[in-house]
Amino acid sequence: MSLNRNSISKQVLAWVAVFALVLSILPYSVADQTSDEYFESWSYELSDTDGDDQYDTILFTFDPNTNVSDYVDVEVNMNVRDSDGNYVGGDNEDYEIYWTEEDSFEMEWFVDDCDDWDSDCEGPFNFEFYLYEKINGYTYFEDNFTESNISLYETTIVPEGIIQIENGVFSDDDDGYHNDIAFLSHMKDYEISNVTIELERKVGTQWVDVGSDETNEDGELFFKNMTSGEYRWFATYEGDSIDAQSHTFVFYSATSDENIGHVGFMDDFDGDDDFDDFAFYRLIGNGSGDGWDINDGVYVELFHAENNTLYTEDGGDGGDEVLMFNDVPEGNYTFNMYNESSDGDLLQSGWMHSYGSLNSNYGEYFESWSNHTEDTNGDGIDNNVFVKYNPDTDCNCSVDINVQYNVYDADTGMYVAFDDEDHEINGTEVDNFETDIFYPPRDANYTFEFYLYDTSGDNWNYEDNFSFTVYLECDNQSNYSYCDSDEYFESWSKHTEDTNGDGVANNIFVKYNPDTDCNCSVDIQVNYNAFSNETNDYDYDYYYHNITGTEIDNFETDIFYPRGDGNYTFSFNLYDDDYNYEDNFTFTIYLECDTDDNNSYCNYDEWFEDWDHVTEDGDEDNLDDTIVVEIDPNTECDCELDVQVYMSVYYNSSGNYAGNENDVFSINGTQVDYFEMEWTSSNSSSYDFYFNMYDEEWNFEDSFWIYDVYLYQTSGAGGPGDEDEYFDHFYHYI
Repeated sequence: MSLNRNSISKQVLAWVAVFALVLSILPYSVADQTSDEYFESWSYELSDTDGDDQYDTILFTFDPNTNVSDYVDVEVNMNVRDSDGNYVGGDNEDYEIYWTEEDSFEMEWFVDDCDDWDSDCEGPFNFEFYLYEKINGYTYFEDNFTESNISLYETTIVPEGIIQIENGVFSDDDDGYHNDIAFLSHMKDYEISNVTIELERKVGTQWVDVGSDETNEDGELFFKNMTSGEYRWFATYEGDSIDAQSHTFVFYSATSDENIGHVGFMDDFDGDDDFDDFAFYRLIGNGSGDGWDINDGVYVELFHAENNTLYTEDGGDGGDEVLMFNDVPEGNYTFNMYNESSDGDLLQSGWMHSYGSLNSNYGEYFESWSNHTEDTNGDGIDNNVFVKYNPDTDCNCSVDINVQYNVYDADTGMYVAFDDEDHEINGTEVDNFETDIFYPPRDANYTFEFYLYDTSGDNWNYEDNFSFTVYLECDNQSNYSYCDSDEYFESWSKHTEDTNGDGVANNIFVKYNPDTDCNCSVDIQVNYNAFSNETNDYDYDYYYHNITGTEIDNFETDIFYPRGDGNYTFSFNLYDDDYNYEDNFTFTIYLECDTDDNNSYCNYDEWFEDWDHVTEDGDEDNLDDTIVVEIDPNTECDCELDVQVYMSVYYNSSGNYAGNENDVFSINGTQVDYFEMEWTSSNSSSYDFYFNMYDEEWNFEDSFWIYDVYLYQTSGAGGPGDEDEYFDHFYHYI
């Protein structure tokens, strides 16, 4: 047995140049946009598909990201180069990415698909990846990476399966006459040699043996300069018959109308790595090579071989090069190929096998769509909309899809609505799916963005999209509409009071008049925040109201009393009954706290202006056992108020708690006060003293430490100078 694993496209090139695969290089702009797209990560795995213990396939996995929190369309190109830098293959795919969301996109390259036409593909190979952003039909380079010096080896073991025999009639010897009958034996992209072809020609009513031969190492066999007429052929391989009996007709003469070649061929023509595409074409004219007129002016009927039922039929008008049947489901088929139309001369009849698809990642797209609006109140302006769409697939099979759409207020950019639907589609069958009716919440321009995803199996692949913008008004008389009208502060005013007559405001309240553009009753909420950076004073309140149209409402806040002297910023916000933000206003005003006002609570700053301490001998044993601390607490308020002072005592050596004292003092402004606090020790030790002060509301105000004060044990507590005296013994006499 002999075989050769090459790209079938090499043989196709030898048969006819129309099937040479050409990689188009796009003229990418070097300009960049404001966003930044990049490859966050990538990796690759090598595999051995034919089991010869040599790697022949590489699978790249990569995650492109963007620095904007939005969906971005990108394209990834993979170029494969040999060790001499020659381009030998590649791939490119479009993707939709979102911010830094983790994606696992994949690209695979099989070394036997190498496009080195001049010699065998020899590694090691370099793989160059380029990332482009796609905006409005333009592409912008963003990032790239390269993996180099990767060794892959062409496959050597043919897999088991069905052998395909291709047949064509054309001028292989370039003599201008399409009278060379060509055969190509292969299994997917493995060429099979030593396949025996027995050829017979019909003479009258008899079939006459013309000869037999075997395919060469490229899977090819030619019978050249054959007489015009009808031929049939049989194929065997290693003694077994191949179910591929076919008839072919040779038309040639010096007259171009009768000099017709024809080819039927199976391969992976759409580049999806599935050998399930059937191609048919004819060759007209006396030229050779580049002089051939290659076109799709044939009509083909495809039948299921097992029951001879029609699978599909189609014809070309000669305007394209090839009549294609893509993604034919796995199975055996027979065909009839006619010249020009189903009434034309039969050019070829035969047998073909589709190996089917190894994946379900077909192309899906919106074949058509339309939006339909309705004016429900008769004012000439549309009040609702629904969308019809017809999604199709390149696969002649059933495919699961998901269609999603987002609705945005085009005037503000705000998100409004989302919905999605799951469907099953089949080929290009006409489907008229409809969305639910969309009722706008307010009068505005609305942008609808539709996205199509392939969800067959484990897929979730972006496929296609469309968008449109339409102006709609909310019909508040419709039972189906819920109108989100516009609410706003028509007017507002602030009102202050000087309660102590010093010319400075001491409290404030605010009046406001909210309106709506809806001629109806609407529930709203108004809240406000008040804050002073100088006093750290903060206040918050909210109010619920019901308003109607533009009726005048004079709502009032409660009176606000500041807790300190400073500039206060008031921020008012208006929300509708769905808590949608509607409007706001802000102002700043200077206020002072009135300490004589019973409604005010003034939160002034208090602090220790000064302090000192002495130690004293409280038990008169000549050893100081008591600390006396003098403090002078002050306040910024020109008023009398009480402060709480706490003294906490700790052992200097260990930090353990030893005791405490506390007292309440009345102070007034910054007048000098000398208050005393004292503490007596019960042990001889060194102590640390912590003082902290609180205002009348138990707010912390100030503190200080006194460290390392030594005090002796007071009398009655034991220790030096406090010894016990007693009778050790006594005697008495009578």
